[in-house]
Order: sequence, then C-alpha cells, then structure tokens
Amino acid sequence: MNDLLSLAVFIFGAGAAVLIMRSVKKTSAPCPEQQDVRIDGETIHQLRGFLTTILWTFEKIAENSASGEQKEIAEHGKNTAETSINLINNTLDAIREGSKGSMKFKMELNDINRLIEDLVSEFALIARDRKLDLKFDREERPVPSFFFDRSQIYLALRDIVFNAVKYTLNGGTITISLSHDDKNVKISIKDTGIGVPKDQIKNLFGKFFRADNAKKIRGDGHGLGLFIAKNIVARHNGKIEVESGEGRGSMFKITLPLSQI
Repeated sequence: MNDLLSLAVFIFGAGAAVLIMRSVKKTSAPCPEQQDVRIDGETIHQLRGFLTTILWTFEKIAENSASGEQKEIAEHGKNTAETSINLINNTLDAIREGSKGSMKFKMELNDINRLIEDLVSEFALIARDRKLDLKFDREERPVPSFFFDRSQIYLALRDIVFNAVKYTLNGGTITISLSHDDKNVKISIKDTGIGVPKDQIKNLFGKFFRADNAKKIRGDGHGLGLFIAKNIVARHNGKIEVESGEGRGSMFKITLPLSQI
C-alpha cells in the first residue's frame, strides 16, 4: 500500500507539472512584461481528465486503507486532487481573463477565517512531513464575513503559501496572521525561507518573473503565481506588499476592504 501511495503521489505531481507547463505558453516579446499567455485547450482538457483519474485513485486507496496513517495520507491526496482541479480552473480563468484585463469575480458574503483554516489544512501534511511550523495566528475577535470572491482570494493566498512552503527549509516557520479594523481586513504571510534579493523585489509581481536564488534552488516554476495574486487583490480594491531580503525570509501583507454591504 505504501508503494501504491508513493506511486500515486509521484504521478500526481510529475504529470500535473508537465501538463500545466504545456498548457501555459509564453509568446515572444522583447521583455517579460510584453509577453502574452496562450492557453492550449486540448492540454487543459487532458489535465482535468488526468486529475479526475488521480482523484478516483486516491478515493479507492482511502476506501481500502485499514491503517490510520495510510488512510489519512490517501484522504489528504483526495482532498488535494479536488482542490487542484478547482485551482487549475481558477488559475487558467485568471490568466485568460487577466490577459484581457477583464477578470470575472463572484462577490459574495464569505468567511475569511474559514478560508484560511482550509488553506492551512491543505498544507498541514507536507508541513508536518518537512517539520515546518505552519500556524494560523488570529485575533480573539473573529473577522466578520465580508464580500469577496472566495475561490479567487483562496487562489491568491494559496500561491503565496505554496511559495513559502517550497522555499522554506525543513524545520522553518510559516505564520499566517489575520486581523481587522473598521475598514480593512489584514492578512500577513511570513516565512523563514530563502527570501528575495533586495534589488529584485521590485520585479517580484511581474509576469513570468522568478528571483535568481529561487531558480537556483528550484528549476521548475512559471513565475505567474504572484502576478495573478496581485491582480486578484487589486481587483478587490485591495493591496499587496512584500518585505524581504535574501536569506532573511519574506513577509507578504494583503489588505482587503471590509465591505459588508
């Protein structure tokens, strides 16, 4: 069973990475800011089908796992596959609509406290495996529900947390903090990872940009996550800022208007 789980996880990660990179294509341009994104519809269809198969595989493993640990891993894989299908749909929509400057949002009254709890839960297993201290630090007084697009804000925050997990060494710390005042909701994501060279911070939210130290550690990556995150936050009339330095970790600060009407 452990071999089957390992194989499923390997296929899930490797296959998804290859297909998503095939589906997002950059056109030639003198500089990254002028590059456009082309979406390969056939590859997207393959990717969704691929993930649906992986989801089914994890469901079957969970059903047939007697061991508590095996069942927990399989359930986590199933939940991750479900989340990945939604995130891929949202990411591709964001890329497609963002290129046109007309991203579509479904503004509804949502609970940001629950959203961050779900986000922490998604990364809990990998954090535990890598001995990362992933924690959610919030005020005693919960943030009231307010209007935002849950799937898009989840995507934006997930991109930042994903980077924090990817570029924080084993044994490090990632803290998500949540607070609010009468006008705004404030979210910060702080890590003890590799950080960003000071002279490259200004480019961090640019389309296809990846810091030099990140490319040395991980060759994979498309440099679209933070670009998409910034656009999502901006379309919510919010703002996103970053404090960082190479070898000193990073802290992303997101501010969203506390709109309740």
